[in-house]
Amino acid sequence: METMPVSSTQIRPLRSPHRRRTQSLASRHEVAALSHDIKTPLTAIQLYNSLLRDMEPEGPNRMAYHSIIDDQVTRLARMADSMLGGVEPGAPRTDLAELLKDLVCVYRRLHVGQGYSFVLEVSDHLAAVPVDSSAIERVLSNLLDNAVKYSNPHTIRIRASEEYRGLARFVVVAVTDCGRGIDRRLLGRIFDPHYRVDPNGEIAGNGLGLAIARDIVETRGGRLETTTALGEGSTFRFL
Repeated sequence: METMPVSSTQIRPLRSPHRRRTQSLASRHEVAALSHDIKTPLTAIQLYNSLLRDMEPEGPNRMAYHSIIDDQVTRLARMADSMLGGVEPGAPRTDLAELLKDLVCVYRRLHVGQGYSFVLEVSDHLAAVPVDSSAIERVLSNLLDNAVKYSNPHTIRIRASEEYRGLARFVVVAVTDCGRGIDRRLLGRIFDPHYRVDPNGEIAGNGLGLAIARDIVETRGGRLETTTALGEGSTFRFL
């Protein structure tokens, strides 16, 4: 019996269902990540818009509330640009010190009067990093949101510095809270999507924040690490 050659076009349909499923799963993951990350700015916009609506025309905090809404709209726009491929390859390096100052300012405004203190420490002459600013902002926002959720009103420290590991130099950003800490037996699971260290659901959230942060960091060649102690708090560092 003569064997007929099989062309690549003939076998392509056999592979396409798997490829379509893979692409579909990737798209769902991206949509879930974006849906999670836009909740914080949308909630802030809704909250401060409501406060403005009930405020006297010359209320003392009116301009501050408008600034918060502007900050969150800008943040949403950067997220959209990032998710839709708006950051071109070879884009300028991010001035990390400036980005951190702006983001910490936003969080101070968001949580004004709630008892939280956001302390920023940035090393002198910190090198710019070759990562788009929206990606760094999403990672930091998820870490800061977690720090607020899992600690009573207290000091949250954001530190950026340079470290050497062997001959390699890294820019490291750390977020430290004084919260409840994490049981070391759970450290292997905290980055799993939808896993929560608060199984009773007392704290709002869906367990995606750390998973999203790690995915953003690792897809750009970095690492997200944590150190923690029960009753003392946690530190999340990415480099």
